[in-house]
Amino acid sequence: MSLHADAPAWPPGWDAHVHVFDGRPTPGAHYAAGLWPLAQIETTAAAHGVGRLVLVQPSVYGHDNGLLLTALQAQPGRHRGVVVLGGHETDAQLDALADAGVRGVRFNAVSPMGNAADALQTLAPRIRARGWHVQWYVTPARWAEVAALCDHHGLV
Repeated sequence: MSLHADAPAWPPGWDAHVHVFDGRPTPGAHYAAGLWPLAQIETTAAAHGVGRLVLVQPSVYGHDNGLLLTALQAQPGRHRGVVVLGGHETDAQLDALADAGVRGVRFNAVSPMGNAADALQTLAPRIRARGWHVQWYVTPARWAEVAALCDHHGLV
């Protein structure tokens, strides 16, 4: 059910961790991105009763959140996003991300294209002020260091 009479009626479910890929080569990445466009993800999700997605920045794109933001802008308000940041972003840039649907920041300690822990030190107060969450992408050996919720167990 929609809160607005003119809003589309999407299936009620959420998928809390989905990556959008455009298939472009990404030098320095630790795996090759396939082609998994938003429209295909939405079709597959809808077949399983899922109408809304949390789009998470894939490791292969590093800090370039452009594809994720384009996907969020395709249907404003439908999906949410989790971005990877470098720690140098301005408050205005963070506010623009929030306006686009971003609600979290991924800290990636696995990929060579990830971000450093010092970015968290810089961003933490500003992330908290916006009510965003933090997502850790770390090896299992580091899980004991942080109280965590594992949001998915799959690789595509």
